[in-house]
Amino acid sequence: TRRDWETANGAANDPISFGELQKFLETRIKALEAINEKTLTNPAKQVHQTKSFFPYKKGKSDVSSHHVATTKLQNSSSPRTCSLCSQEHFIWKCDQYKALSPCEKRQTIISKNLCLNCLGAHKVQECKSRFHCFKCSEKHHTSMHGVNSGGSSRSHSQTMTENTAPAPVLSELPTQLQSPQSSLLQVVNHSSCTTPKPSLLATAYIRVIAASGAKSYTRALVDSCSTDNLVSESLSQRLRLPRRSAQYPVSGTGKKATCITRGAVSFEVKPHFDSDYKIPVNAFVVRDLTHYVPNCQDDQLNLPHLKDIQFADPDHSSSQPIEVILGVGSYSRILEEGIRKGPDHTPIAQKTALGWILLGELSTDVDPSQPATLAS
Repeated sequence: TRRDWETANGAANDPISFGELQKFLETRIKALEAINEKTLTNPAKQVHQTKSFFPYKKGKSDVSSHHVATTKLQNSSSPRTCSLCSQEHFIWKCDQYKALSPCEKRQTIISKNLCLNCLGAHKVQECKSRFHCFKCSEKHHTSMHGVNSGGSSRSHSQTMTENTAPAPVLSELPTQLQSPQSSLLQVVNHSSCTTPKPSLLATAYIRVIAASGAKSYTRALVDSCSTDNLVSESLSQRLRLPRRSAQYPVSGTGKKATCITRGAVSFEVKPHFDSDYKIPVNAFVVRDLTHYVPNCQDDQLNLPHLKDIQFADPDHSSSQPIEVILGVGSYSRILEEGIRKGPDHTPIAQKTALGWILLGELSTDVDPSQPATLAS
């Protein structure tokens, strides 16, 4: 199955979605079941196999073997028959099953004598599946996540603390990526915040350069609230960045883990304009970063205090996705002296080695004649 998966998707440049994986597994399961059913419908083959293993048994053992094979075929239901509603689908796709709470799902699976890990018709001790819960990696189905072995529910944060504590060997990571104080990366998820007024976050259009020399222009979010640098899976694959082992939970607001890092990579960052400046960056790989899209019009930045400066992001209204988050460590290194502040409810400009970054509120009701404050 793994060979077929790699053959089908090995040449893909972008990360494979969960839906594509699910569709592939469903197709693969159906194929294996069809092969298995074909084997069961050939009792002569079953008898022949019994003879080859027990050549000294005659007569009655042949009849017994044939009887066992045909009885199993007649009495067993289709593997695709749902144990809950008897329809032709897997139980995890059943609407009745989906409507249950995690605790009720666990009790249902136990009462139906199904596997708690893959929901198959066998005991969990006999499960050969390499896949476990996608959220905590324990040996239970993801649909039952948050329920302990006793059947009671527990909080999401408690589950993440107990099950994500084992971290990779820190010696495999560079010093900048080691977090001895906590294995939980604190990252503010800007896309989840809703503000009454449109605001501008600090973005930069950068050149990302791999050790091989490959480079890509992309957008970065300069985030002083993030403890670490992050890079998207798609950019990492596009530049074929060598990856080190690193699996850490990434938390947003409320200390809830939102995803698990997929490794760590290194690269250099340079401004989008001609400059000798470059900064080495070590970053954790995650599938998706923020979905921040600026709600900004060009005329909103036509302000006196923003005249005649080199922007880090030349197009603040761009919808190009954010593929790099520069955390507080990188932010402190690119920071330079110089700040420009205009009237209230207008963005401020901060000078950095990547250009001037803009951040703050956006307002359409600003009097351009109001004085601006320039500092260096």
